[in-house]
Amino acid sequence: MVGEFKKLLGPEPGPAEAQCKEIYAQLSKLGQDVFNFSQTGSREKMKEEIAKAEVQAKMKANSQLEEAKNCLQKSQFAQAATLLQKAEALDPSLPMIRLYLIWSRLGQLDSSRMNAGLLNEVEMELMQIPPEEKFEALYAFVMGLYQRARGDGVAAKKSFEKAYNIDNTLLVARREMSLINSQQAKKKDVLNRDLKDLVAGFFKKK
Repeated sequence: MVGEFKKLLGPEPGPAEAQCKEIYAQLSKLGQDVFNFSQTGSREKMKEEIAKAEVQAKMKANSQLEEAKNCLQKSQFAQAATLLQKAEALDPSLPMIRLYLIWSRLGQLDSSRMNAGLLNEVEMELMQIPPEEKFEALYAFVMGLYQRARGDGVAAKKSFEKAYNIDNTLLVARREMSLINSQQAKKKDVLNRDLKDLVAGFFKKK
């Protein structure tokens, strides 16, 4: 087996090709090590090591996800996005990881300069969320963020209310509801003031 591997490597480079010679030696050693390992009858041990590595990766991914959640709660969206991407790379099967990633993306959008292209991408990602996750409070909350970014405050408020009704520990949903109520109250005050000024101006002219 080792001989066949060396045939695949080809002839050893000459002294003039120092770098190639070094790489050739490393590959030869690796082939020999693999062969030696296969002859020790330690395949079960190898499986155990692989399983152990997988468990460690999942634990690290969960830890990064929890840290990212804390960042999202504190509106530290860029930091959350970095942690979520690392967690997903370690364990793509993490529950609702895509929803958390969308939350971090929407949080980084500049409300004064909404990017239609990014919002369309978010819409496509939301359509690909697994059906079972669409009944979760987090999905309703993220939908509210998306609708608000689109400028649909009425739909956003309904989604935030739905999220909070599903899970009343989701305080960010209540916070978003309060923000929308405050904005709507301000708009109403401005409208009433403008109307009063208009009426007052009309009578002054008379």
